[in-house]
Amino acid sequence: MRKVLILTSFSLASAVLGATALAWTPTLDAATAKRIIDSAYGRADEVATFQTLDLTVAEGKFKAGDVVKAIDGGPQCVSNWLKAPTDFSKGSYPKTITLTGQADDVFLAATEARNQFKSPPKPEDLIKAQTLPNGQLRVYLTMTGLKEEKLRNAYTVAIRNAKGEPTLPAKKILVTDWQKAANNLWEGSMLYQFDVSKAGVDPRGKLSILIRNESEDNCAYEVTADLSQFL
Repeated sequence: MRKVLILTSFSLASAVLGATALAWTPTLDAATAKRIIDSAYGRADEVATFQTLDLTVAEGKFKAGDVVKAIDGGPQCVSNWLKAPTDFSKGSYPKTITLTGQADDVFLAATEARNQFKSPPKPEDLIKAQTLPNGQLRVYLTMTGLKEEKLRNAYTVAIRNAKGEPTLPAKKILVTDWQKAANNLWEGSMLYQFDVSKAGVDPRGKLSILIRNESEDNCAYEVTADLSQFL
């Protein structure tokens, strides 16, 4: 089973200490692709090809650590979220954010080939099979607590570019995992593709993800991911 890289306060410190030659790869080369294939086939150390930030709340803190701040509506937006994470009277909340790029596509393709008892794919073949454009990054956002399924489209998600300004996604895709939870409210995922390279973001630096939910409330959030923690 694929292991999820979820950054908590503890694992973030461990990842920083153990991260050698890791950074999000905007454009794959053959050497990097071979490293990932070897990882999938167990011939090399495991390589992190994605990152998941867990925004669920435990004991008054985000499981991902101190990665969320309010950029509109005041600090009470975050404090209210932490105090009452299941109170959706003023709108839904993000649940997890997962970042993946071309490297993850190669890992999944190589893992599928291994599971089908095939010989390792050639790096150049998996590079040619890429559907994610060079320089782009996928951001999967799961959200919970929506009163209506269609309100998922009301989410506004962006990244902060090198000038500090919001950059909207190049593409937005509905993920078919939507369902009503036990509280009779909707939850599920949306996929946003961002042209991170065009936005001038350092592939070894931080990525600011900006989120405004479906509510008419003024609250908006900035979630910080670390691109140096995965390929």
